Amino acid sequence: MVAVSSHLNSPTRDQTIASEARQTESEPIRLAMADPYWRLEHLYWVVDDDGHPQRFTLRPAIRDLLAELHWRNIILKARQLGFTTFIAIYFLDSCLFTSDLRAGIVAHKLEAAQVIYRDKILYAYDHLPASIRRWVTAIKRDGGELLLSNNSGLRVDTSMRSGTLQLLHVSEYGAMCAHYPDKAREVKTGTLEAAHEEAIVFIESTAEGASGDFFEMCEAARKHVGPLSRFDYRFHFVPWYRNPAYVLDPQFAQLTGADDAYFAVVEREANVSLSPQQRTWYVKKRATLGPDMLREYPSLPREAFQATNFSIFDAAVLDVMQTRCCEPLSTVQFAMDDARGRPIPVRVDRRLSVWKIWEWPQVNRDYVVYGDVMEGLLADPDQPEKGTDFHAGGILCRQTGEVVATYHSQQDTVEYARQLLWAAMYYNNAWASPEVNSCGLAVLDEFKRASYPHIYQRKNGQDEYAEQPTDKLGLKIGPLNRKPYIEALRTVLKAGQLTIKDAEIIAELRAFVNKGGKWQAATGHHDDFVMMLVGLVQLHQQCSMGRADIQQTDTADRPGQRSGGFARASVAGATDGWEDDDDIDSEEDVESFGA
Repeated sequence: MVAVSSHLNSPTRDQTIASEARQTESEPIRLAMADPYWRLEHLYWVVDDDGHPQRFTLRPAIRDLLAELHWRNIILKARQLGFTTFIAIYFLDSCLFTSDLRAGIVAHKLEAAQVIYRDKILYAYDHLPASIRRWVTAIKRDGGELLLSNNSGLRVDTSMRSGTLQLLHVSEYGAMCAHYPDKAREVKTGTLEAAHEEAIVFIESTAEGASGDFFEMCEAARKHVGPLSRFDYRFHFVPWYRNPAYVLDPQFAQLTGADDAYFAVVEREANVSLSPQQRTWYVKKRATLGPDMLREYPSLPREAFQATNFSIFDAAVLDVMQTRCCEPLSTVQFAMDDARGRPIPVRVDRRLSVWKIWEWPQVNRDYVVYGDVMEGLLADPDQPEKGTDFHAGGILCRQTGEVVATYHSQQDTVEYARQLLWAAMYYNNAWASPEVNSCGLAVLDEFKRASYPHIYQRKNGQDEYAEQPTDKLGLKIGPLNRKPYIEALRTVLKAGQLTIKDAEIIAELRAFVNKGGKWQAATGHHDDFVMMLVGLVQLHQQCSMGRADIQQTDTADRPGQRSGGFARASVAGATDGWEDDDDIDSEEDVESFGA
């Protein structure tokens, strides 16, 4: 609590209340009054959740915050944990016992600002001991501003640019960023800049989706490595289970196996133990809030931003899938062995442009290979440094539903095409397809030049803009079928029919959101792996199984090995007569056709 002490006990800010107290109070009282912790828990009254007056006390989560207090603090929290009340009391106490101090509280809307000022600050001041109110009188107490006789003052408003603040609290910044972006920009460029370099700043909020400045600030603070300067934000996460009141008798809910699996993930990742009473409270509250539970009462930082009214994929499902993530057996590139006329895996040690292998091809197993092809699109047009999209390839074992290998790169499209082709050959001549966008045609051409016999062929018009059947090659994902295909992936994931061991895929699934009706990656994130999974599921559901030509691939050159009812819908296949798909339809053409 160094930062707290520096504000409350600085010798340059001694308040006359201290000298008056020495003349009128006993030694124990004088010592107590010099302790900010004692003052916070003995001088102030608040109204509790039941509407009854009670003396303010520091909850365990608040004590943890004080113990880890930094100059700049960003707090991602569950609802109703008392942080707004605490910060208001802390600011009031600082102004009472420190002269010449300026404190400000910024709310996301005017009504909230009025409530904070009336119910938390004025109420606490009016219920102070009369002797303190005589020592430090209120010179001004209207218009959302409390100005004291020691020249300290506390304001509550929706923005503040003028003056220099030594204490600043921005309340519900996530909601502000999501619903009042202009106001959030004003706070970022005006209010936060009004804070002194050594000011204590609190930015706190529940989450409002995986985008916006609050999300970006939380992610930057959470991922910070190394010592914190006074300009860096310290990340504080306060989950629902830190509130001791969030308990309920276990007789009121029957927990399912899925509930047990979810709580096991939480306990392991958060290093906590949840009581039966806490688990029951959570399950009953979730029954009321539904998907909003993740946002309002998060258990883990990542799920706070994955509330399903924004996220497409169920965070609880992803939590369970994440438990299966592990390091691959090997990282390889495929190369063509001309002497033997077949591709072989070659071990390479790098992060990109490699196949991560979790399982080698097995005898009498069917596989599908799909490649999402990068188009050079920026993850965030406002922040080009975050880079463009990637190629993303994957291999799915159709008998087990496991994604046995993945590929991620930004290499030349032709080289990427060869990697997909050789991987398909190596994995028992798998059914294969690239994404047939403008860039994907170059990948498809490599398969055709090699006379590869098992290229996915569109036969039923499902992924065409016209209703007539077609003999064109390659999976096309466009505006008409994108959502149905993503919905198919969501169904498969929810049913537990896919096993994914690549943590990067899980991360992309978590950041795949509904932005104004469009299902896409959150700003600053990519969806290459997501669309790769979409393609794998479609190839599996539409290509035939049990071909007689499946063979066990030679294992001589494998850099490592591990042995391996996935639901499917049949039909579609390969063709010997190829038709080029150069007539890529534009989104404008689609809209005019749909009209």
